[in-house]
Amino acid sequence: MISLLFFLSVLTLYGQNSNYVPFPTNNAKWVTFFENCFTTPTRIYSVSEISENDTIINGINYSMIYTDVDTGSTWCAFREENKRIYFLFPDRNNEEILLYDFNLEVGDTMFYYFEDIFETTQHHKVVTAIDTIRLTNGEIRHKWTLEPFIPWVENYSAIGDIWVDGIGSIDWQGLFNPLVTLVATNGDNYHLGLFCHNDTTLFYNPPCPYFYVFGCYLETSVKSFEDISNYISIYPNPAQNQVTIDCQEQKIKDVEVINIIGKVLKRIEIHDDSHFIVGISDLPAGIYLLKFTTDEGVVTKEIIKQ
Repeated sequence: MISLLFFLSVLTLYGQNSNYVPFPTNNAKWVTFFENCFTTPTRIYSVSEISENDTIINGINYSMIYTDVDTGSTWCAFREENKRIYFLFPDRNNEEILLYDFNLEVGDTMFYYFEDIFETTQHHKVVTAIDTIRLTNGEIRHKWTLEPFIPWVENYSAIGDIWVDGIGSIDWQGLFNPLVTLVATNGDNYHLGLFCHNDTTLFYNPPCPYFYVFGCYLETSVKSFEDISNYISIYPNPAQNQVTIDCQEQKIKDVEVINIIGKVLKRIEIHDDSHFIVGISDLPAGIYLLKFTTDEGVVTKEIIKQ
């Protein structure tokens, strides 16, 4: 009987991990960060959002993505068919490009040729592993690891990739990373910092330190950031309905609840209390920051809403 239960449990787990998640067609956002280790602090490089309106091109129904890259704005269209994600770019004469193929097995190859702001180079990416990844909300998804394969070019500096079903690439430049070939060598660095769908954060990989991301330059007048942070404890974390805040040797004036794109969701005046509760039952599942204003500076700590 025990063996049978174990076998059924394994089958259940396998079934859960085997469920393919289609690409989102509404209310989804990818945020990519950029920095140059010599000159430029971390900043948001691009925000790609799916439009709520579909469009018909060449008689085919597509979903629309609008992307702000630094100060410019671009758009593209995409559709999914049989676990394959086709993208259409207006400057490519409405020619479809197969950007993702989630049918690939280990050893299979993706071939790209793209002529745009990305490198004008044909290149291969080979699937070297398929396993799973746990997302920020605890969900398990499939993960494909791809490595560059360009046998006809010696010492070619190409970039690999990591795909997750229902998200796309979580590496380097994120959503459009499969089209990127060369790794920058002048100190530039990109990475996908955030993916959210239906107002729920599914992937979160922030730059370090936090205050570059949220514009909260955490200057302290007496103690260092680490010193102040050590005096504040938050529990439980993760939490569902509320978190309890305990402070030692610190008087907190107020606390702000901030989502991971920097929006202040609520502000609570504390009146120097050393023990208080912050309600989070009204927030979607995901990662949030609590920004504390104290007598000796400002400190930000991370919480997870389940």
